[in-house]
Amino acid sequence: MPNKSVQGSLFNHSADLRPSYELSIKKTTKRALSKNEKKFNKLVQRVEQLDHQIKKYNLLIEGYLNYYLEQVLPVETDKNLARNKLIKLLFSVYQAQKKNRTFLTKSEIKSLHNIISLQLGNFVEWIRDESEIDAELNNIFKIIEGVPFDQIKHESFDEAKADLQEYFEIQGFDIDLKDMDLNMSDEETAVYLKKLEETLKAQQESLKYEKEKKDASKKKTRKQIENEALAIKIKEAKSKSINTIYRQLAKILHPDLEQDEVLKSEKAKVMQDVTQAYQEKNLPALLRLELTWINKEKLLDIHTDDNLLAYHELLKEQIERLEAEKKMILLNPRYMLLQKYIPDTDDIPDVNWLKIKNDAIAIAESIHIALTDLAGNQQAITLKNMIHEYKRMYEYPTKEAGSPWDEYFAR
Repeated sequence: MPNKSVQGSLFNHSADLRPSYELSIKKTTKRALSKNEKKFNKLVQRVEQLDHQIKKYNLLIEGYLNYYLEQVLPVETDKNLARNKLIKLLFSVYQAQKKNRTFLTKSEIKSLHNIISLQLGNFVEWIRDESEIDAELNNIFKIIEGVPFDQIKHESFDEAKADLQEYFEIQGFDIDLKDMDLNMSDEETAVYLKKLEETLKAQQESLKYEKEKKDASKKKTRKQIENEALAIKIKEAKSKSINTIYRQLAKILHPDLEQDEVLKSEKAKVMQDVTQAYQEKNLPALLRLELTWINKEKLLDIHTDDNLLAYHELLKEQIERLEAEKKMILLNPRYMLLQKYIPDTDDIPDVNWLKIKNDAIAIAESIHIALTDLAGNQQAITLKNMIHEYKRMYEYPTKEAGSPWDEYFAR
């Protein structure tokens, strides 16, 4: 478990992000809430919950990024530089012993080959920039793994792209990923993904239209006709609801109609919130502003079934947008360095950064010790001990207590 006393102070975003006004339909003494009114309250609650989670998640991820850059990245950089040197040193010994065995057996040389392969895998997993793999390291990769790193990198990318292409085809989308390139910068990737998202959205609408057109050509049952009529009615009410609230608020809050300078400034700021909520079709935000500025005692009449059904659809659409927004937070290129540490979960992640930092320090220290021992007159015995521990951990693992080499073989 994370050290709450320390980590809590680093990432404490406990400020109350909840809305100032409770937006819900209340039960009266005269009647109980209808089914549609209860559903309205439930949907509003989900919107507010997601909005709160997104704000909290954004603050938390920013805190994570700052801590990572200040505390973890320097340690990881040291670890990677040390591992780079170690791989090259081990490889030089491997080449020399293959050519002329002086202190390693044939079996031990094979184990040394596997150790170098393991270290290459660990190194590649933690690099931030491909420039860290220089020509010498790429050559080692080619000899140890059979192919150069850049070839494996491109093959893996092409496989992932082919899988994505197949997925789109199965879903009925006509998407060509030929312009998706491995060497894109973060900015180019962001632009490409934005364009891809727009294309998918357009094709999704087209597929939906074609389905509706196909369904329309079929003979409809009475129930289908009734549902279609209701859908049209709801669509009209949805547009009317958003537009009506916006017009009412714009009329009241227009700063040019206010004489008092203080109130004029306040209304100008609120009007920006109104415009943003209108553009985003954020129904709860508009209703809350309506509650605040038009009628502070009760919501305007939303109790008719037509209005409630329209609100239900608007709220469902907003929930879908917010859920997608929440999932996209960590995919922002800005947070790419954090992605390996944060689990793919619907909950706000709790990452033990202190443990991650201390683990990286321990690994870096073990590699530095290995470098010192291998560079001195203890090279032969150090290598034999290393190979023995590698075999203990990977070739014939036992329940033997941990050794100083455990950190070295860790990632």
